[in-house]
Amino acid sequence: MFVTTRCLQTSLGLALLLSSLGANAETPLSIPQCRAHIPERLDRGPVDPNAPYVVKADQVQATQGERASFNGNVEFSQGPRVLKAENTVLDEQAQTLEATGKIEFQDNLVSVKSDTFSANLKDNKAKLNSAEYQLFEQQGHGQAKNLTINDQKNVSLEDASYTACPPGDISWEIRAQKIDIDTEQEWATTRNATVRLFDVPVLYLPYFSYPIGDQRHSGFLFPSISTSTKNGVDISVPYYWNIAPNFDATITPRLMTRRGVQLQNEFRYLLGQNTGLINADYLPNDDLLDRDRYLLHWEHQGQYRRHWRFNSDYSKISDDNYFNDLGDDLGKLNENQLIQTGSAGYHTKNWYGQVLVQDFQVLGNTEQPHTLLPQLSFVGDWDLNWHNLQAGFSSELSNFDHRDPNLYTAQRLHLEPSLSLPYVVPAGFFQADLALMHTYYRQDQGNDINYRYLATSVSRTLPKLSLHGGLNFDRNTRWFGDNYTQTLEPVIKYLYIPYTNQDDIGLYDTASLQQDYYGLFRDQRYSGRDRIADANQITLGIHSRFLSPTNLETLRLSLGQIIYFEPSQTTLVPNSDFSSNSSSALAFEVDANIRENWYGHTGLQIDTREGRLNKANAALEWRPETEKLIQLNYRYSLADETMIGDVNQLGSKVAWPITSTISAVGSYYRDMILDRSIESYLGVQYNACCWGIRLTYQRGLQSTYIDDNSNIDRVGEFDTSVRLDFEIKGLGGSDPSARERMLEGGNFKYGRPFYLNH
Repeated sequence: MFVTTRCLQTSLGLALLLSSLGANAETPLSIPQCRAHIPERLDRGPVDPNAPYVVKADQVQATQGERASFNGNVEFSQGPRVLKAENTVLDEQAQTLEATGKIEFQDNLVSVKSDTFSANLKDNKAKLNSAEYQLFEQQGHGQAKNLTINDQKNVSLEDASYTACPPGDISWEIRAQKIDIDTEQEWATTRNATVRLFDVPVLYLPYFSYPIGDQRHSGFLFPSISTSTKNGVDISVPYYWNIAPNFDATITPRLMTRRGVQLQNEFRYLLGQNTGLINADYLPNDDLLDRDRYLLHWEHQGQYRRHWRFNSDYSKISDDNYFNDLGDDLGKLNENQLIQTGSAGYHTKNWYGQVLVQDFQVLGNTEQPHTLLPQLSFVGDWDLNWHNLQAGFSSELSNFDHRDPNLYTAQRLHLEPSLSLPYVVPAGFFQADLALMHTYYRQDQGNDINYRYLATSVSRTLPKLSLHGGLNFDRNTRWFGDNYTQTLEPVIKYLYIPYTNQDDIGLYDTASLQQDYYGLFRDQRYSGRDRIADANQITLGIHSRFLSPTNLETLRLSLGQIIYFEPSQTTLVPNSDFSSNSSSALAFEVDANIRENWYGHTGLQIDTREGRLNKANAALEWRPETEKLIQLNYRYSLADETMIGDVNQLGSKVAWPITSTISAVGSYYRDMILDRSIESYLGVQYNACCWGIRLTYQRGLQSTYIDDNSNIDRVGEFDTSVRLDFEIKGLGGSDPSARERMLEGGNFKYGRPFYLNH
């Protein structure tokens, strides 16, 4: 079975989406599930037809081996079966039991109140008239003209009703000529049924089935409906196919009035220790663009025996604006590119080897990166059993190709043996690392004359020395009248790597890394192997933490800066000027649980030489209860070689229950440079015990790419959408991921503003 199961919600033809509004104590939108009226199953085991009868009554008239009459407060039991009535007649020869007057019957399936009761003890069948029933461990209950318990698994009802609402609440109800309930399979089948909402009939169905629990079954899910300026009215009708215990699929026809009909397909599989997901979506002849559009996605994680690991993550779309127009339900878009990768690895205690292939689909006019076809890597570490001395070795052999046949390509071999000597005590730590980095390139310059400066072969060997240490001090202090432990943790790191000119090496998998506080202590300024920046520097940092009497971290302050003994001359772009600054930006980080319900984070990078702020981010959150939060956040960054332009954004996020059943979420984000809104979002949901509804509004700036095929430029346009979600609870399990949909709504998701060790 799948670890995460999908439960069926049967389509009743309503143009609404079945979504979960259920409880989740970890999110601000948690809503209690009203299950107090659901009785627990009696744990008395199966019925043994040969078990003796136990009878209690005020009066008894009996002829041994024939008939027995019981009158007044009769209680008849056999294993898990219990029958209470005013009058009961037991015919031992015919093996029948008849009862009248205030009947209450229960077994390990159902509890029933009725006017009359008759049972055949030979085949374990019982029939009750004018019955009111309640399933054990299920929300289902209702009434029936005739209720028949066929065996220990099935209940059959005639002229019956069914609802999962609490007693006295019939917000929704199914009335049917016949309802057959399989409590073991948690599945119900109806014939000639009418679905009623608030006692108003909304749909007639001659036959349909629906789950009454969490087991997976094939069938239609509830449809969804929304509207937007780019797609018009948008209706989806999913069908869930429970192929086998380890295979399932969801097939979703989707109608967009402005574009046409799209078919979305999702297939999941579980084969031993291998699990995967395949998505294939297709929109023939988009009415707005007059071309076919598609999405392909394959995700796989697997293991063979103890040591082998297999992974894949492949995504491809027909055009750059696919996700902007049709949505990104996969969440696989990483900024402006889709990853296409696969790997196979062999792992042991001390080393692992891996084969990796990797490509990208880049959206927009961004330059296409090189592909890895393939990369072989080997990494290991061993304890030398001498004063904690450890030896390490990492290597990789990479073949870089490119879709453009005119662009340069290469094969790269990197070997890096290393020694590490760590020493850790409660008062501090020290670690010395020594490595020798050798890299060999064989490059093909391609046909582009702009890359004639690349060498055909390059051999680069660089040593690396790193000395990293820190001390731990603490003291008792008082803060806002409370006792705390304050720590002071100075940290120092020296890094040395000599300079060598690397301008004759192409850029294959290398880019600049962000330098926040923790980035100051990295050994490299660039990702990948194509640029190993020279370093003769010392990094100074200091932590100070405040710990509560229960050892919870309530405040953490971090301050750090790199002092350059020699400026680094290594640059990404050949022959470009390097910075001659004697120090890096001053990095400052604060994470705080300010008071019981207040949390905050601030991060700053200050250019002390120019006296300017390079980067800043801040968030302040008030969270008086689990269901309530108000957050303000800010982001600022000057443009650098990794960015197109400056960023200056102010935003907010609010989640608040208006009443015990109504909750609201809102967010607003503004671009302070252009002085305009970039996104507005509002969602309101009503959640009752057996039904819920959610209405969301979103207006946001589209990150649309220029379409070269249609010459349509929609960059800078806003899109407005309205969505209505509706849930009937009890016709299937809830989707756990839907619990945070309102809080995660919009392009700007909710993020925790603090990272304290709690």
